[in-house]
Amino acid sequence: MIAIAKGILVSVAVASFSILLGTGLRARFYLGENRSINPPQNVSTLSTFHVVGDSHADDTYNLLLNNGSFEVKLYSISGCRFYYSGSSKCAGNVGHTRRVISNAQKGDVVIFTSHYLPYIIRDASEVDDIINYLRSTLPPLVKKGVTIIYKLPHPEVNTPNKEGTGLICKREIFRPVINEKCFVEGVPKKIFLAKIKSINPVIRFLKHEFPSVLIWNITNITCPGESCFPVTSEKQYLRDSSHLFLTSSNLSDELVHALNKLLAGPRIKGQ
Repeated sequence: MIAIAKGILVSVAVASFSILLGTGLRARFYLGENRSINPPQNVSTLSTFHVVGDSHADDTYNLLLNNGSFEVKLYSISGCRFYYSGSSKCAGNVGHTRRVISNAQKGDVVIFTSHYLPYIIRDASEVDDIINYLRSTLPPLVKKGVTIIYKLPHPEVNTPNKEGTGLICKREIFRPVINEKCFVEGVPKKIFLAKIKSINPVIRFLKHEFPSVLIWNITNITCPGESCFPVTSEKQYLRDSSHLFLTSSNLSDELVHALNKLLAGPRIKGQ
């Protein structure tokens, strides 16, 4: 009986540990993958990265933090798009914006990112809200010599009344059987690309008014084929309907590599 009890306790402990590893909580350990011996390092080693937004900003923050070569600060409120402060919950975004403008120094990097595409699709006036926010927020950052990154949304894959995606959909060392309710149906990439066109007015505004702003698009990473899936037999992309599965070492390294390539690419004169 004692041996059985010990076995149960060990099993529970191992299972609990494996769940923690799969949640993206600043994990340095990865399940079911062999991490590259030389993961990509931050090309802007003297820069502090300031990440602004909602829970998707948390994902970007943890991506950089987990890499271990980035100095990073977070300004986020879960459920609050970076440009929205029209509710009591999201009113703190005003203070976040002020602190970013005050804290960011020449050579630093500021990343604006949020899960706002569904809001724009429901209400086109959200585009004007984003533009108005950027019009008032970016000038002091540009004047300081701060590098600004505008990250485009990536797809969400769940449909109403469907359970799963995320962790239960990934076979791992401690998860040999996938939950029967796991939902891995993807969305056609062309449908997502059609939806993201609703952001084009923001992109045109940035290219015209703030051409030094870098646009970070990770669609080809999270949707490498004709469809956008939360998980495939090779890799897991999302931990739920829309948040990145950052405890995939391969995915994390791809994202950091793409960010480095963006930062190292051609710049507008004067940036």
